[in-house]
Amino acid sequence: MLTDPETQKLQAALEQLESEQRRRIDERIAKGEAVRAPFGSIVVGVPGAVDAAIAAYKARDTREVYFDEGAILITGVPRAGRDDGYEIPTSGPSHPCAPCVPKTEEHSAAPPSGPVVRSESVRSAGESVSEPRYVRAQIRRPDPEKNDPRRN
Repeated sequence: MLTDPETQKLQAALEQLESEQRRRIDERIAKGEAVRAPFGSIVVGVPGAVDAAIAAYKARDTREVYFDEGAILITGVPRAGRDDGYEIPTSGPSHPCAPCVPKTEEHSAAPPSGPVVRSESVRSAGESVSEPRYVRAQIRRPDPEKNDPRRN
């Protein structure tokens, strides 16, 4: 295990190496031998498309390209034509809805006020989803004439 003085020495050496690397990159850019990719210069929808996008970006310039933090953006929203042929990551099954989660002793102390209505669309935790269902929502500004709540 490293002692505190050893850790400090390693940290100082690492900072010195990173500083030297930045100086050399800046020197190459100043000479015109390399370019620095600006923020958001590569935008892809899925992580698998990054390597191909970097190769395409580098093919546009004969000089070496350095990518700073923020030059590559992964939106998580795949687009047709841009992200075709790449695996789209998905999350696992969602958690059951709140009314179906078993109550613990600390949360069951006070009963809910008012009537509890259980919709048929709410499924129990043991049921599986037979087919996907789509939800459509329309978003608009609050309208006082329709008694919409207003944000302060």
